[in-house]
Amino acid sequence: MSSSAAARDSILQAIRRARAGADAVPDAPPAYRTPAALLGGIEQFCAYAGEEAATSEHVGRMEDVPPAVLRYVTGQGLAMRVVVAADLDLDAAVWAAAQPLQITGGPVERDGDTLVTGCYAGVAEAGALIMLSSSGVPNEAKFLAATHIAAVRAVDILPTFEALWTRLRGDFTDRWPRTMNWIVGPSRTADLGVPSKLGAHGPARVHIIIIDA
Repeated sequence: MSSSAAARDSILQAIRRARAGADAVPDAPPAYRTPAALLGGIEQFCAYAGEEAATSEHVGRMEDVPPAVLRYVTGQGLAMRVVVAADLDLDAAVWAAAQPLQITGGPVERDGDTLVTGCYAGVAEAGALIMLSSSGVPNEAKFLAATHIAAVRAVDILPTFEALWTRLRGDFTDRWPRTMNWIVGPSRTADLGVPSKLGAHGPARVHIIIIDA
């Protein structure tokens, strides 16, 4: 064994010894004192999302999502082809109310399609959408479509990121999702001194449908 390999093996063994008997999930960090200005709810979520060029609207029930998608697609002059992710639990009969939309399960055509997904949670203090990967919803789909429409229940919009981590620890005590994305508005360039351009490396439009019930 080479000296570098022996050194690496020694380091890994030390790490294993240090981790022996450690809890699989570390203790939760102490709660921070969040400023009262950041403890808003849905109104704050929509306001912060809007500041990042995302749009939003409210609907009463999950069944109202397809007509809302049709309104947005029509209003934006987009193609009637919509890719619906597996995490949006709506059957074909409900989507029939959104004719003449063509509903498909994918795949997402690069930089061309409109993608409709569910959403694990929203965070009001940042206007952020929290998206979790799964076998039914490939992670890359959220970054290939030109337009991303996300449906999130009002009860899943949390005030702070601390509240998000608390919920995640409760929902995933054993095996966590492979990836988690925090989406704040459309993608854009980040070059200093250069005008920001939307859709630089992901969707150019993000629309949020908030389900009140």
